[in-house]
Amino acid sequence: MSQLLHVTDAGDFYPESFDGITPCQIHGLLFQLLKTEVSEEAALVPAEPVERPGERSVAWHTSLEGKVRTLEELNPGEARAAYDLMCLWSARFASLGGKLLASPSVQRKLAGKLVSKLATAMAEVLAGVRGAAKIYMVGEKPVLCAWGMAPVSGSEGAKASRAVTAEEREKIRSILEGGKPEFKGFVPPPPPPAIPPESRPPPLTFFPSPPPPPSPVETERGPLWFLLLAFPAFAATLILFFLFVPGMRELPLAAGAEERDRELAREQLREGELKRERDILRNGYFAALVDCSGRPLVIPLLGSTEELEIPETGDDLSFMEGCWISDSPLVNSRTSLPIVAMYCFNERGEARSAVDQYDSAGNYEHTCLGSGTATREGASVTIRDFGAKCPVDSYAPSVIGCETRTKGAPAVCRMRNLMGKTFDVTFIRVGKN
Repeated sequence: MSQLLHVTDAGDFYPESFDGITPCQIHGLLFQLLKTEVSEEAALVPAEPVERPGERSVAWHTSLEGKVRTLEELNPGEARAAYDLMCLWSARFASLGGKLLASPSVQRKLAGKLVSKLATAMAEVLAGVRGAAKIYMVGEKPVLCAWGMAPVSGSEGAKASRAVTAEEREKIRSILEGGKPEFKGFVPPPPPPAIPPESRPPPLTFFPSPPPPPSPVETERGPLWFLLLAFPAFAATLILFFLFVPGMRELPLAAGAEERDRELAREQLREGELKRERDILRNGYFAALVDCSGRPLVIPLLGSTEELEIPETGDDLSFMEGCWISDSPLVNSRTSLPIVAMYCFNERGEARSAVDQYDSAGNYEHTCLGSGTATREGASVTIRDFGAKCPVDSYAPSVIGCETRTKGAPAVCRMRNLMGKTFDVTFIRVGKN
C-alpha cells in the first residue's frame, strides 16, 4: 500500500524531458535499475510520480511504511544520521550515473542521465538549494520527491528558486564525489516577506458603522420602533457573514465533502499502485522484447553487457547463434518510444526478427515479425533485415554492417536504411534460440 508524500503544482514546476521521456514515464525503469545495480533500498529512494492532469499537478508516492516527517522536524541526532545517509546515496547514484554515461549503449546513457539527475537533486537539497526537489523521512529512510522537475517561467516556483552560490556549488560537488561537508542542520524555508504597513489594504468588515445619536423625536418612538429599524441591517449582516466568511457556506456539506476527499485519495493511491506494477512488469522501455513464439517477454537488458564479437579465425556463423537485440537511437515516430528489435539466428545465419509495438501510454499493442540473413567475410558480418511486418504498418528493410576494428574489442556496427541514412547500432546477446 503506497502513501502520498508530496504534491507538485504543475503551474509552478513541470516534468523535464530526457530524450522525450519524462520522470512519470521512466520510474519503473529506474526502480529496476537501482534495485539491480545498487540495492532494493536504493530503489525506494526516488518517490514514484503520478500525473493528475485534471488537477494540473504531480503526486509523489512511496511504498515505504512509517511516520512521514520533513527534514526540519527531525531532532539533531536524527538530522545528522539522515544527512550522512543521504550523502551516501547521492555519491552512489553519481558513481552509477557516470558508469552508465560512459557506456556505448544509447539506452544505458539515458539511464545514466536520469540517475545523475537523482544524485544532483538530492545533493542540492542537502546543500540548501531551493527548488522543486524535497526530501521526506519515512520511518528512518529518506525519500526524494519532485525530482526531474523544472520551474515554470514567471511562476511562484521560479520566484522561489534562485541561482546557486559558489559555496553551495562546492558543497554539491563534494557530496557527489563522496565527501560529507560540514553539517549545519536543515534550515526551514524563510517565511513570506512581510507587507509594509503603508501598502496593507484596510481591514475588511461586514458590520455597519455605529448609527449617529438618535434625535429627540426618534427617542420618543420607543424600543419597538428601534427594533423595526435595526432588523434590515441585522439581516444584511447575517447574509454577508454566511456568504463571505471562510467555511460557513460549506458547513452543512462538510461531512459529505470529507468522505469524498477520502475516497479520492484512495482512488489516487490505487492508481499509483497499478501504474507502478505496470512499469515494473514492462521494466521500462528497454526491456520489452518477444521470444521465438511471439509472446511478450520481459528481459532485464540493462544487466546484459555481452556485445557482438567476430572471431578472428573461421568462416562460419555459429558464433551468432542465439538471440540479440539491436540498441540504436531509433524511436517510433508515433509514440516517440525507442525501437528495440530482436534477431534470433541459427548456426547458418538465418534469423527471425521481432519488434514489440506500444501505444503512447506504454501499453503493449502487438508484435511485428520478420526475417533476415547474416553473411560473413573475414572479420566483418553483413546482416540484411527484410523488414518486420505489423498488423497496421511495417518496418522498412535495412542493411547492418559490423566489423572488428580493434583486436579483441566488440564489433562496430552501422545500420543503413532505404533512404541511405546511417545509424550506430550495438548488438547485445540476450539468450539462446
